[in-house]
Amino acid sequence: MTRPTFVRSDPFIGRLRLREFRSWEHLDLEAGPRPVVLTGANGSGKTNLLEAVSFLAPGRGLLGARLADIPRRGGPGAWSVVADITAGHATTRVGTGPSGDDDTRGRLVRIDGETCKGQAPLAGIVSLMWLTPSMDGLFREPAQHRRRFFDRMVCVHDPLHARRTGAYERAMRERLRLLREMSRDTAWLAALEGTMAETGVAVAAARREFRDLLAPVLAAGIAPFPGATLDLAGLVETWITDMPAVDVEARFREQLVAARRRDAEQGMTGEGPHRMDLVVHHLEAGMEATLCSTGQQKALGPALRADATHLSCCLMTWSPISTARRVSRSSR
Repeated sequence: MTRPTFVRSDPFIGRLRLREFRSWEHLDLEAGPRPVVLTGANGSGKTNLLEAVSFLAPGRGLLGARLADIPRRGGPGAWSVVADITAGHATTRVGTGPSGDDDTRGRLVRIDGETCKGQAPLAGIVSLMWLTPSMDGLFREPAQHRRRFFDRMVCVHDPLHARRTGAYERAMRERLRLLREMSRDTAWLAALEGTMAETGVAVAAARREFRDLLAPVLAAGIAPFPGATLDLAGLVETWITDMPAVDVEARFREQLVAARRRDAEQGMTGEGPHRMDLVVHHLEAGMEATLCSTGQQKALGPALRADATHLSCCLMTWSPISTARRVSRSSR
């Protein structure tokens, strides 16, 4: 097994300022490029600080919270997170907070003082990943949880992946609505299926590319976490390994047309990238992760994240795990 190396050009947060965020009335924290470990008593604000950092990425953050739940209780209501993020010799200032006085109108994002249209530009600054105790059951949960887990990792490598996934899912929902209503608008159905084929193949290709990038590092393992292999169990993900993308698009489009009656009757889209499952094998145990013990499964989650940290900043909170692995995880 190998140990990760620290690369000076990796992005890091040099300064973090919070205002009226959860339990923090004010915080001005300076840090360097080395990993940071937060310790303290329960209720001291550790998770709140990590959640604030997670808001530097697009989305709803570490806890998936509603914006209305973010302001400090008893405070004025408006909150903000501002970070100076350094990569190489360049430093970028990123700020975020509510876009409306009632904290229900979404998040406002500013990069170097310029207001952004939406949150997507955050993905071009730094990619954040996190592991929480709720993910301990990743290999016991339905496939959608593993798919979401892997797609967040893919977004580290390809920030546009989330946009393509969203476009695919919107087209899929609209197509299914038309099928349920027995719409005769075949031209609109065909257009939606064309969008699903184009974006679906792009989603599958990005997943496959990231899987191939991660595979050799993952197989080597990062001590003391186990080595592992992973594969993508999905129809389109399988096709993309053997066929040109344009041929996969045509084949997927044909399948969607042929499946209209079945999908209408079943009320669901039977095949596509939305059905992909992540299959992980624990190399030391010699078995699929779903068959491993609870302790072995817990070790695999950090192993997947650790192997990807050369591509991202990694935020971790955790529930009990073996002492050696806790110490190793803290030392990163």
